[in-house]
Amino acid sequence: MKKFCKNKKKHLIFIGLAFVFLLGIFRYIDLNSRFPKAPTQAYGLGEWMPTGKAEICAVEAKILKGEEMEKYYEEEFGGEKIIGMSYKEREIFMKLKIRNVGDDTLRVSRLVHQVHFEAYPAGCANGIDEYYFPVEQIEPQEEAEGVISIALSRGDVDDKEYDTFIKNNTIRLVKSAYPVIKMIEFKIGE
Repeated sequence: MKKFCKNKKKHLIFIGLAFVFLLGIFRYIDLNSRFPKAPTQAYGLGEWMPTGKAEICAVEAKILKGEEMEKYYEEEFGGEKIIGMSYKEREIFMKLKIRNVGDDTLRVSRLVHQVHFEAYPAGCANGIDEYYFPVEQIEPQEEAEGVISIALSRGDVDDKEYDTFIKNNTIRLVKSAYPVIKMIEFKIGE
């Protein structure tokens, strides 16, 4: 009798787990049929990507390391050295233009932090940490130019992998928003 009860418990547990698994699959299918994958719109260097109240244009992009990076920071940041910056890693620097097409004042920091970086197909991705714009707010129908930088840690790109990384990966600045994902897509050195 005890053996029957133990087997009955195992069978009930197995049936319960199978039910939960099937319920999860049906829920997944239901959600994906109601909310299909968002299509993407890709823009290139020099093209304006609309983001709602603003438009973003990537003017230039390059990867720098060490002394090159230090010199670039001095030129772009008015001679200021960024505190805590590791000059041993590579960084992608992009000059951006942001145009306010809305009716309200636009905060640069809010827009920059809504954009994230991806290297495809390498799979390395992160947010934008360092940026410099001479203004923090852009008035309606005005634009500002600034610089963003993305650190590529040694685990992402070391000296041996650098040429392969540049040749084989597409760099993306992505503004994810349902129903359309918008991105600026380019290769460094094109």
